[in-house]
Amino acid sequence: MQQQSSRRQFIKQTALTGAATYISALGMSATSYRRIIGANDRVNVGVVGFSDRHKDAHIPSFLASNKELNFDIIAVSDIWKYKREAGQAYLKGKLDHDIKACMNNDELYNIKDVDAVFVSTADFQHAYHCTEAVKAGRDVYCEKPLAETMEDARMVLKNREGK
Repeated sequence: MQQQSSRRQFIKQTALTGAATYISALGMSATSYRRIIGANDRVNVGVVGFSDRHKDAHIPSFLASNKELNFDIIAVSDIWKYKREAGQAYLKGKLDHDIKACMNNDELYNIKDVDAVFVSTADFQHAYHCTEAVKAGRDVYCEKPLAETMEDARMVLKNREGK
């Protein structure tokens, strides 16, 4: 009987604590909410290679939830000037803000605000660009196929921690 009594007491205390936490959270001001670490962190994304697949598949999916999930694209990198400028103009039109156009990936990774990248290059380059991004400390979304050879797959696996 003693155990049931203490179990009931525990459940009651837990419910009261939860209710008090909920009520105090409702009363928090925007200023105090902003001080919570991570509450307003935006994930800034760079695009490695501006391809038609990226434009026609990735971007519509990205735009469906980027505001809700607090993601934004801030830069595009492509060694082909035509694609780089087309990507910059397209993304600026879709996102309604300036997009940094980078001549190469080193320039993209020198932008400290870039947290993650889309890898949207030719299939045979995916493993290399994925490894390059991870080594630069960025999270990666890579199109399929990740690798075309076992050697490339092993390279990605070996460098998955950014080593």
